[in-house]
Amino acid sequence: MPLKKITDRRAIVIGRNIAASGVFKCVDTLAYLLLVPLTIGYLNEYEYGLWLSINTISVWVNTFDIGLGSGLRNRLGEAMAKGDEEAARKYVSTAFFILIGIALILLGGGIVAVRSIDWYSLLNVRYEAVSKLTEIITISYVFFILNFVLKFVGNVYQAMQKPAVMPLMNCAGHIIALISVFVLSKLTVGSLLFVAIAYSSALPLVYIIAYPITFKRIYPFLRPSLRYFDKGRVGNLLNLSLLFFVLQVAGLVLFSLSNFLISNMFGPEMVTPFNISQKYFSVLLVSLTIVLAPIWSAVTDAFAKNEMSWIKAAEKRLSRCLALLISVAIVMSSVSPAVYRIWVGSDITIPFELTALMAIYTIILLWSQTYGNLLNGMNKLHIQACNTIFAALLFYPLCRYLGFRYQLEGILMGMCIVNIPGAVLNTIQYYLVSQGKAKGLWNK
Repeated sequence: MPLKKITDRRAIVIGRNIAASGVFKCVDTLAYLLLVPLTIGYLNEYEYGLWLSINTISVWVNTFDIGLGSGLRNRLGEAMAKGDEEAARKYVSTAFFILIGIALILLGGGIVAVRSIDWYSLLNVRYEAVSKLTEIITISYVFFILNFVLKFVGNVYQAMQKPAVMPLMNCAGHIIALISVFVLSKLTVGSLLFVAIAYSSALPLVYIIAYPITFKRIYPFLRPSLRYFDKGRVGNLLNLSLLFFVLQVAGLVLFSLSNFLISNMFGPEMVTPFNISQKYFSVLLVSLTIVLAPIWSAVTDAFAKNEMSWIKAAEKRLSRCLALLISVAIVMSSVSPAVYRIWVGSDITIPFELTALMAIYTIILLWSQTYGNLLNGMNKLHIQACNTIFAALLFYPLCRYLGFRYQLEGILMGMCIVNIPGAVLNTIQYYLVSQGKAKGLWNK
């Protein structure tokens, strides 16, 4: 097929996915934003802040798949680019059964660990304020393990260059959670246990419905089967997956531990203003994700076919998108007091200094993720892995030190500092690889 037709087809696929993802993400974001005041009204600021800390576990498990989700995405994408459907099914089956094995280990060992931890001390929670905290966390953990296995369905769609399906499923999950909490608010008194069940069960339910649709109707040739589990492909899959795993674990520290740290240092009620500010700017990260989602697998396809000119053109378009999002972040920061009053009311105070630092932090992430996504598609992960390990090790002592000195703003300062090197290194490595000048570690 001529190069122009290939690139035109790829551009059409990307455009359609961006449009569909945009619609689903808008609805998803609206549902999630509505969940905030609804859940705060059903619980209270203290219990809601505690739930945000507990819900961090869901982020951990959603990300923690030993890198197999991202590894499968790239290996499956490469197999389909070569038209090798048998290899594609073997990669899907191998990844699926590895995930089941890991999930069984995590379920058994995790429940024992969860029930042996003194969560009241760890999260700085008053016994009289919240009852059955250990049971709440245990129930949440079980649902998250179920999600751990089933969410690989979304990785299949991403590899098949249909990433819009992932935000569709997330959207459905948040709508189910929204409806559930709304019904709870009308029929019951505030219960953190009920909220945990409503939130945690929603997305696994969506994946359970999506699984047979995906592998019986849409992609039957990819349906997981023990017959297609290939020991010979475990190493090829895990070698790439382990690099993504390193990025995931370090990313968990950098992006998910802040709620725990704030709860431990200042109490659960202080998580709420921090998290509301974070959700406010998350609209920009969501917008970037909409654009980047189809780019990753398209870059994998182009790189496998040695079409660097297409990748360079994609980077130019992404850089213009990045400039636009940075401008929007500045505007959002300036109008934030009015938005907060409309969104969550005047009972919760969010200092402008906190909002300004959150805007800077968001801009750093936008920059880093733009070039990190291009590198992920090209399987250039070693520099990112080394940097994120260093950043993760620096995160806790730096944020704790600055938190004691400058409160919430200090923790955000630390989060900004540890993420800047990644943004710089990702940019440098991309340009070296795209110009054919990357050597040694820079080309891995």
